[in-house]
Amino acid sequence: MFVIDDGWFKGRIDDKAGLGDWTVDKNKFPNGLKPMIDQINALGLDFGIWIEPEMVNPNSDLYRAHPDWVFYFPNRQRHEVRNQLMLNLAREDVYQYVYKSISGLLRENNIKFIKWDMNKSLTDPGFMSAPSDEQRAVRIKYVENLYRLVGTLRKEFPDVWFEDCSSGGGRIDMGMARFFDFNWASDNTDPVERIFIQDSYLSIFPANTMISWITHEDWHGQNHPLEFKLDVAMAGVLGIGYDISKWNDEEKAIAGEKIARYKDIRKTVQFGNHYRLVSPYENNRSILQFVSKDLSESVVFVYNLAEYPKATSLEAKKTKTVRLKGLDPDRSYTIEGIQGLFKGDYLLNYGINFPVGGAFKSHIFKIIAQ
Repeated sequence: MFVIDDGWFKGRIDDKAGLGDWTVDKNKFPNGLKPMIDQINALGLDFGIWIEPEMVNPNSDLYRAHPDWVFYFPNRQRHEVRNQLMLNLAREDVYQYVYKSISGLLRENNIKFIKWDMNKSLTDPGFMSAPSDEQRAVRIKYVENLYRLVGTLRKEFPDVWFEDCSSGGGRIDMGMARFFDFNWASDNTDPVERIFIQDSYLSIFPANTMISWITHEDWHGQNHPLEFKLDVAMAGVLGIGYDISKWNDEEKAIAGEKIARYKDIRKTVQFGNHYRLVSPYENNRSILQFVSKDLSESVVFVYNLAEYPKATSLEAKKTKTVRLKGLDPDRSYTIEGIQGLFKGDYLLNYGINFPVGGAFKSHIFKIIAQ
């Protein structure tokens, strides 16, 4: 899947203009999106695109034509965030405009993935043209129409995947989960912080809904290894947000190896049972385990956050042996990288020490029933 982010639509030369005008920018794509999509499809990739349909920039054709379509209170200060305002989706005319814009985009182009963003919270919820009862219920009507909108698009375009994004993970809840295939858990892609984010996310939602990208940003000047970043992201739906044309041969080789590994374990990670064995909130490492439904395969992610000399801290004195979960106690298993044949009962009740050492080091262990 190749996904194009913000900037493809009319007038979008920066974040101060264009939101609301969901037509292709002819200066950037004089022949529309189709020639680019055709080339991407020829490479064996599907095409996805970013939208933020609930928002509008004051500098847009839509706002100039319909300034009353945004949330506002007369004679009160209006609050913009990122130079944008929020469309009043509680209005039927706004609903119809957004529906026609997005359905037309999908109907005219071979798009298989929608990244649906929302970068402004609901403020100034004035709906002065409505009866007073409707004004008081505007937030409820807004959400009802949002569900209606996404639900209608899902029915009309059943082959399109939808991702829920909101300034990171600002709108991940069970209501939205009914309509979206994936969630963007956070804009924070630092691998150490993602270990904590993902541990919390996976306590509620399954791994196959957690979009996990690696990016070039070095959030804290740690220069984390590419292998570490990829191992962290592989616990969800792996994505790459680098300019890969700038990668050297070694980086390309690492990514190629890790992507092949990801494809090998993806089914177990995304559709297996999930167990959080060691919490990063209580330890200087994190261990996640996934077990296939037939108990024939398990994948264990081990992430080290720090390492201390023996006996120098309470953390260093803790046992490294970890009891696994979800395996068949009567079957025998091999563990890649560890010699021996282990009974499921032994792994469940006694455990195993995974040999991963060093700060910001990681390894993925595949466990196979014999």
